[in-house]
Amino acid sequence: MFTTEEATAFRNQFQGSVSELNEFISEYGLAFFKYSDGARYLCNNAQSTFSFANNRIIDAGRTVKYYLRPVKKVRFKLK
Repeated sequence: MFTTEEATAFRNQFQGSVSELNEFISEYGLAFFKYSDGARYLCNNAQSTFSFANNRIIDAGRTVKYYLRPVKKVRFKLK
């Protein structure tokens, strides 16, 4: 799951071009990011949420449905 900092950087990078991001990730069989109708994604160990619709990171609540986008960490050992 994104940290708050990762979510902010990711949202800032793709906020104006979510459709381009979705086109790119669809080529790899990944699901689209939703950016309309107030779609919010969990981050910060499910304590916070972010959206492509605005610049706020807010506390997660119990009465709203959120999307989850896991992040895979890959480590390389340099020789």
